[in-house]
Amino acid sequence: MREVQLVWDAHPEQPTVFGGLTSVLESMEVLSHLEIAEDGVRQIIAPEFLPGKSFEDLEDLSFLKVEEYFEANGTMVVWNSHPLVSMASKVDNIHILPPYGLANNEVKLTIRGLPQTVAAFVKLCRMSLPPKHIRVQTVRQPESFLKELLSSRQYDCFHLASKHGLYHGKEGVTLQFLADILGIARSTFQEHLKAAENAILAQTSLDLLEEA
Repeated sequence: MREVQLVWDAHPEQPTVFGGLTSVLESMEVLSHLEIAEDGVRQIIAPEFLPGKSFEDLEDLSFLKVEEYFEANGTMVVWNSHPLVSMASKVDNIHILPPYGLANNEVKLTIRGLPQTVAAFVKLCRMSLPPKHIRVQTVRQPESFLKELLSSRQYDCFHLASKHGLYHGKEGVTLQFLADILGIARSTFQEHLKAAENAILAQTSLDLLEEA
């Protein structure tokens, strides 16, 4: 699974697709999604208005329609049809992770999903709404990741070495000690462990290249 954070400049003095927001809002946090459709998303948002501005000023934004305003806690229900939101709603197998939104003249959005679909969404963003920063992170459960990457024998050797502290310099933990636990020759244990380490390093290197 892949997780990506995208950051766009929303400074009010620069002509961006988010400039309208920063002319009304100091910040905006999207708390949840109530409905997702191809033409937009119904959201609960928590806005902080600029001095002299109110929720009524949001109606001037073509992509944001205020449906309900809860004055008691300052939240509101809106229909958001911003190009970025519409684009994300049309891509399968990705999930946008609330809370996200506008702060410090930046719009930040975190998505998670299958590597190929996340990559496709990022490519669309780069073509139509280029972000100023993209941060990619591979999300894995360590045990399941290792079991998928390694053979069963490689996993057993690497797991045993980790469990007994080989990589933390624990006294008395040697390859011979670990091989004896599994009942195999030291050379065989070393061969499986080296193969496991190489596979993990190779995959880590690929992940780093993707993030660069």
